[in-house]
Amino acid sequence: MGLTGNFSTFTYSEHPTDTEEQQITYPPNLPSDDPNYENSGQTVTVSVPVQVETETVNENKYININSASVFVANIYKDEVLQDVRMINFCYRSYSSKDVRDADINDFELETHSQIYELPSGDRTEIQKAYDLLKSERGFTSMIDD
Repeated sequence: MGLTGNFSTFTYSEHPTDTEEQQITYPPNLPSDDPNYENSGQTVTVSVPVQVETETVNENKYININSASVFVANIYKDEVLQDVRMINFCYRSYSSKDVRDADINDFELETHSQIYELPSGDRTEIQKAYDLLKSERGFTSMIDD
């Protein structure tokens, strides 16, 4: 099982000249050795570089989830402490399915997903992981292989 098609990755960098104003509110109890101690309890306006997003389109790729971790987290959901099944996974991008089938280590990109609440339903955890990946920005046009 895998995904085929185009996907995008996104990187961010600081613009060399453009800046924007942001407000930072410092807590009142900063320790005296903190570099922002003089601003304790104040809201300060600072100028920061604008973040520039760069999209890289990866065309005609094959994505394979090579591992997944399912675990139970004790978290607040709807203001009630509950055991919630969570999942995260590692996926790899290959130039084609044939390349992946010939050598599982001949991948171009390997990365890990964010942590998701595992959806309910009768699909396997891996099938659900592929569904979650297809819902991520940059992967929505990929199709099941």
